[in-house]
Amino acid sequence: MKLIRLTLSAIYIIAAISPTYAQREPLSDTVRERALSREVLDPYWNGFIAKAQGNCQLAVQELKSYANQGRGYEDAQTAFGVCQMIEAGFNPNDKEQTPSLIEDQAFIEGRRFVLKAAQSGFHEAQAELVRLYLIGLGPDQDPIEGAKWAQLYLSNPYRLTIGLVNEIERDINALRVSMTSEQWVLGKERARNWYPVFNIVTDTPLIQQNTPAHKLKNKNR
Repeated sequence: MKLIRLTLSAIYIIAAISPTYAQREPLSDTVRERALSREVLDPYWNGFIAKAQGNCQLAVQELKSYANQGRGYEDAQTAFGVCQMIEAGFNPNDKEQTPSLIEDQAFIEGRRFVLKAAQSGFHEAQAELVRLYLIGLGPDQDPIEGAKWAQLYLSNPYRLTIGLVNEIERDINALRVSMTSEQWVLGKERARNWYPVFNIVTDTPLIQQNTPAHKLKNKNR
């Protein structure tokens, strides 16, 4: 009898507890949804959302202050730079761009922010530079620099560590075909001698970009 009473007691306890556990999962989902909602509503992401929605005018407004923060905000610098170029008339999907963009100040400003992020080692910015060099809108007209950024993108440690696919394989192949074998090899050599440079946006020729920051400042005086 004692055994039967113990068994029945256990059944009653389980029956009483089960509804409590049954209600915990929906609560967990609610908490998770609220957390995601807070993350999406974080002002930092407003510019990225606007860019994804094709509203670069709003994205530029939202991202500019973050892009100016410097190191650690390379994603904002890249998104801001690309949208700034788009606002100037740049079409990322068009291989035939208006040559006058090279002299457009809004386009130049956007490109400088992309270059800044690329110099910091951000793979997405490096990919954007490859695309720009391919269509003749790079920061300079040096094809070896285009080859260098292609190599840096391919060997980017962050991209490789998290397993991101090569999203610009066609662009890199097209860039490779557009230059001589010697230029491509020289680009590899520059990539091997490259190291990140942070918090510098300058019009100094890119051949000097790996000069230590304190010497670079002295040269620009």
